[in-house]
Amino acid sequence: MSERFILNSETLHDLISNDMLKLLEQPQRGSGTNYFFIPNIALRLYNPKITWIDPYKKHMSFSFNKFDNIHLYTLLKHINTSLSTFYKKTAYNPTHYIHSFMYEKGNYFYIKCYLPNTNGKYQINSFFDSVEESFVIPKLNYTFDSVIIDIKNIWKKDNQAGFNLELKETYIKTT
Repeated sequence: MSERFILNSETLHDLISNDMLKLLEQPQRGSGTNYFFIPNIALRLYNPKITWIDPYKKHMSFSFNKFDNIHLYTLLKHINTSLSTFYKKTAYNPTHYIHSFMYEKGNYFYIKCYLPNTNGKYQINSFFDSVEESFVIPKLNYTFDSVIIDIKNIWKKDNQAGFNLELKETYIKTT
């Protein structure tokens, strides 16, 4: 497995200023373009609450209270802005507006991510008291101790762009 950088303000700044972060451009099937981040970059989120699971179990959304998580909220806004700016400076013919990887409503912000799945088996590392187990989608309103979400790429199609996020690891501790 390739190296993954868990982002914070300093790590992201270092990756960009030291010219370590790159975009790999690949065409989408049909039309559009994907700009993959090299090396892998990710977010570690603590106490994310599941607030939505799509009917096909391909996507999940986590929520956070803005006031209880003001530092996380500020960090995620900074990461979103920094990666959007990096894309606009680096990509060939970038779009002006990029949809944020966060959605805000009232006192909450939400992060939607893809659940990687091959032949009915989730490609998500799940740890229960430090023991790896098969990933099983929990019920709504369940709160993980922490998760790691990869920021895979920025997609561009028809003068629109947005982030693709993938859930990669979940952690649950009972003690």
